[in-house]
Amino acid sequence: MKRCCVACGGRYQQLLSDCHQCYFQQRLTLLSASVSSAINDLVSRHSRDHCALVSALVCSRVIATCSSVIVGRVIVMSSFMEH
Repeated sequence: MKRCCVACGGRYQQLLSDCHQCYFQQRLTLLSASVSSAINDLVSRHSRDHCALVSALVCSRVIATCSSVIVGRVIVMSSFMEH
């Protein structure tokens, strides 16, 4: 990659940076409303019980992480099986 960056005058690195910035901006646009809504919902359900709020937030994060890992593995396995 270093040779490419030197040969392209750093254009590759700038394009990669632009892609990352665009990706994360689009992700923020798509997810911010649903994440805010989910957090507000949890806060309203556990308004007086901070321990339950933290527990609910942690559990939802663990579930989301596990779901992502499972989906990622399914995608990898299905693409492996196709070849």
